[in-house]
Amino acid sequence: MRLLYVLLIYLVAPLVIAHEVWKALFNPEYRGRLRQRLGFVQRATRTGSVWIHAVSVGEVQAAAGLVSELQRRYPTLPIVLTTVTPTGAQRARSLFKEGVQICYLPYDLPGSVGRFLDRISPQVVVILETEIWPTLYHQLGQRRIPLLLGSARVSTRSVDRYRRMASLFRDTLSHGILIGAQTPADADRFRAIGAAPGRVQVTGNIKYDLKSPPRPSMPVAPCASDGERSGRSGSPAARTKAKKKLHWRRTQPCVPAIPIRCCCWCRVTRSASMRCARCCASAGCRMRSAARAPCRRRATRSS
Repeated sequence: MRLLYVLLIYLVAPLVIAHEVWKALFNPEYRGRLRQRLGFVQRATRTGSVWIHAVSVGEVQAAAGLVSELQRRYPTLPIVLTTVTPTGAQRARSLFKEGVQICYLPYDLPGSVGRFLDRISPQVVVILETEIWPTLYHQLGQRRIPLLLGSARVSTRSVDRYRRMASLFRDTLSHGILIGAQTPADADRFRAIGAAPGRVQVTGNIKYDLKSPPRPSMPVAPCASDGERSGRSGSPAARTKAKKKLHWRRTQPCVPAIPIRCCCWCRVTRSASMRCARCCASAGCRMRSAARAPCRRRATRSS
């Protein structure tokens, strides 16, 4: 089954590469990415690195605490962080100024994965969330490189899809992989698709271990009490109880994961009777390249 998978990947690879080249023509963030995805990354400064894979912006943000703790405990340990999206790479560069090699995950082709592993020489691999790549996992098993899936999760729909290729994923998850599932339900689903029961543990979500700074909140008009709605002010005890029930609303910044989609966000907020309270461009929301910073805007209900 794995050989059939590799053959299918080789057949699809020319289309994927052509699409990558097409995107690079119009978006500078994609230029130079193809070389890394084929495994031609910069060689690690030393062997025995820790490779952490975070697919996009959210996972990169979640990996920040793990990277910081590794750097604190092992200052000389080389760390390699891979991602898939340009926005994820951009966020990683802003978070990790030094001591972390940032590059893109190679395609799941035997040659690309082999070149990548030869160049970074990892001693352990940590993959956040759920990224199941049969070729990558097979080569890690052949090289006896430990692999840990952190904050791993799998949906019910994905289980049904994996079961159609049960032999492939059973072989993929049988190379001594440790799985830290987010919930007991996720752990059961991993066991159902072929993971060794003794190597699946419930460890929670690493995102909840982060210490985020408190966000400012904005007050809204308090809900009227029953006495106020009927024209009566109510007793002191009732007024005190009503004050305790005041609701405070947080304004959440709407940040599209792909910056070029910020115009779509403006259309959505307008259709939902919402107004843009802040925009990074004074001339309004125009289509802008992904090389610029994402357009952060707070959306509040229009009065």
